[in-house]
Amino acid sequence: MEFPTTFSLFPQLPGEIRLKIWSFAISLSRTVMITCNRPPFQRGVVEPVHPFQADVPPPATLFACAESRHEALAIYKPYFRTFRTKDDHFRPTGRHIYVSFDQDTFRLEDTILVFLGELEIQGIQSMIVDVKDCGYFGHFNMDVVKMMKHLKKIDLWGDKGVTYSWKYVLSWQGHMSSEEIEVLSFHDAFSRTPDRWISQLIENFDEARENDPGWDCPNVRIFNKENNALVHEFEGGAAIPGWTNLEE
Repeated sequence: MEFPTTFSLFPQLPGEIRLKIWSFAISLSRTVMITCNRPPFQRGVVEPVHPFQADVPPPATLFACAESRHEALAIYKPYFRTFRTKDDHFRPTGRHIYVSFDQDTFRLEDTILVFLGELEIQGIQSMIVDVKDCGYFGHFNMDVVKMMKHLKKIDLWGDKGVTYSWKYVLSWQGHMSSEEIEVLSFHDAFSRTPDRWISQLIENFDEARENDPGWDCPNVRIFNKENNALVHEFEGGAAIPGWTNLEE
């Protein structure tokens, strides 16, 4: 049995029914993968990226007809605008992505967080982050996460990243005794145990909540990307509700 792909009588339906259909169509949640072309890393310099891209097309209701577009624009707004430099000024391009912060979950790599604009930082409520190297997440990205005041849920998928072992380099250069090398070997073995690098993410959030007990932390789930296992979960909320730093 073949189902029809068109319904020519749709415009003749009562307006209330058409609006209910459009409302259902635009209420579906999505997971939107955000990527961008990043410039080469320069210490202390954050250059604009161009452009942000999504792995899903714009909502079809934006293009079905004038009535559906009117309804869809009440939910979906153009964000993730790309900025480029010209004559040392930041100017928006015409590139953007229609999203709904209330409905959509955004998935991106941790290296993109520092390139998010103010509107995205303040608007995103649900996020999945692929952490390429757990050892650097806290240093480069925790401040961005803490600025996301409306973020309610974040899933972190931790990857081991690059693990350096300095015992061989130091031993080659004659800077370590055999006893020191043996001690360092123990620590190297510990760092290679399952979930060891994941614990660095847990420590990042523990430290952030300890240093700022009033921070309204989102619900945080930390996964090991190698085996898809949930390793740790932080319930959302402040460690000490109402706490403020009097020195600020």
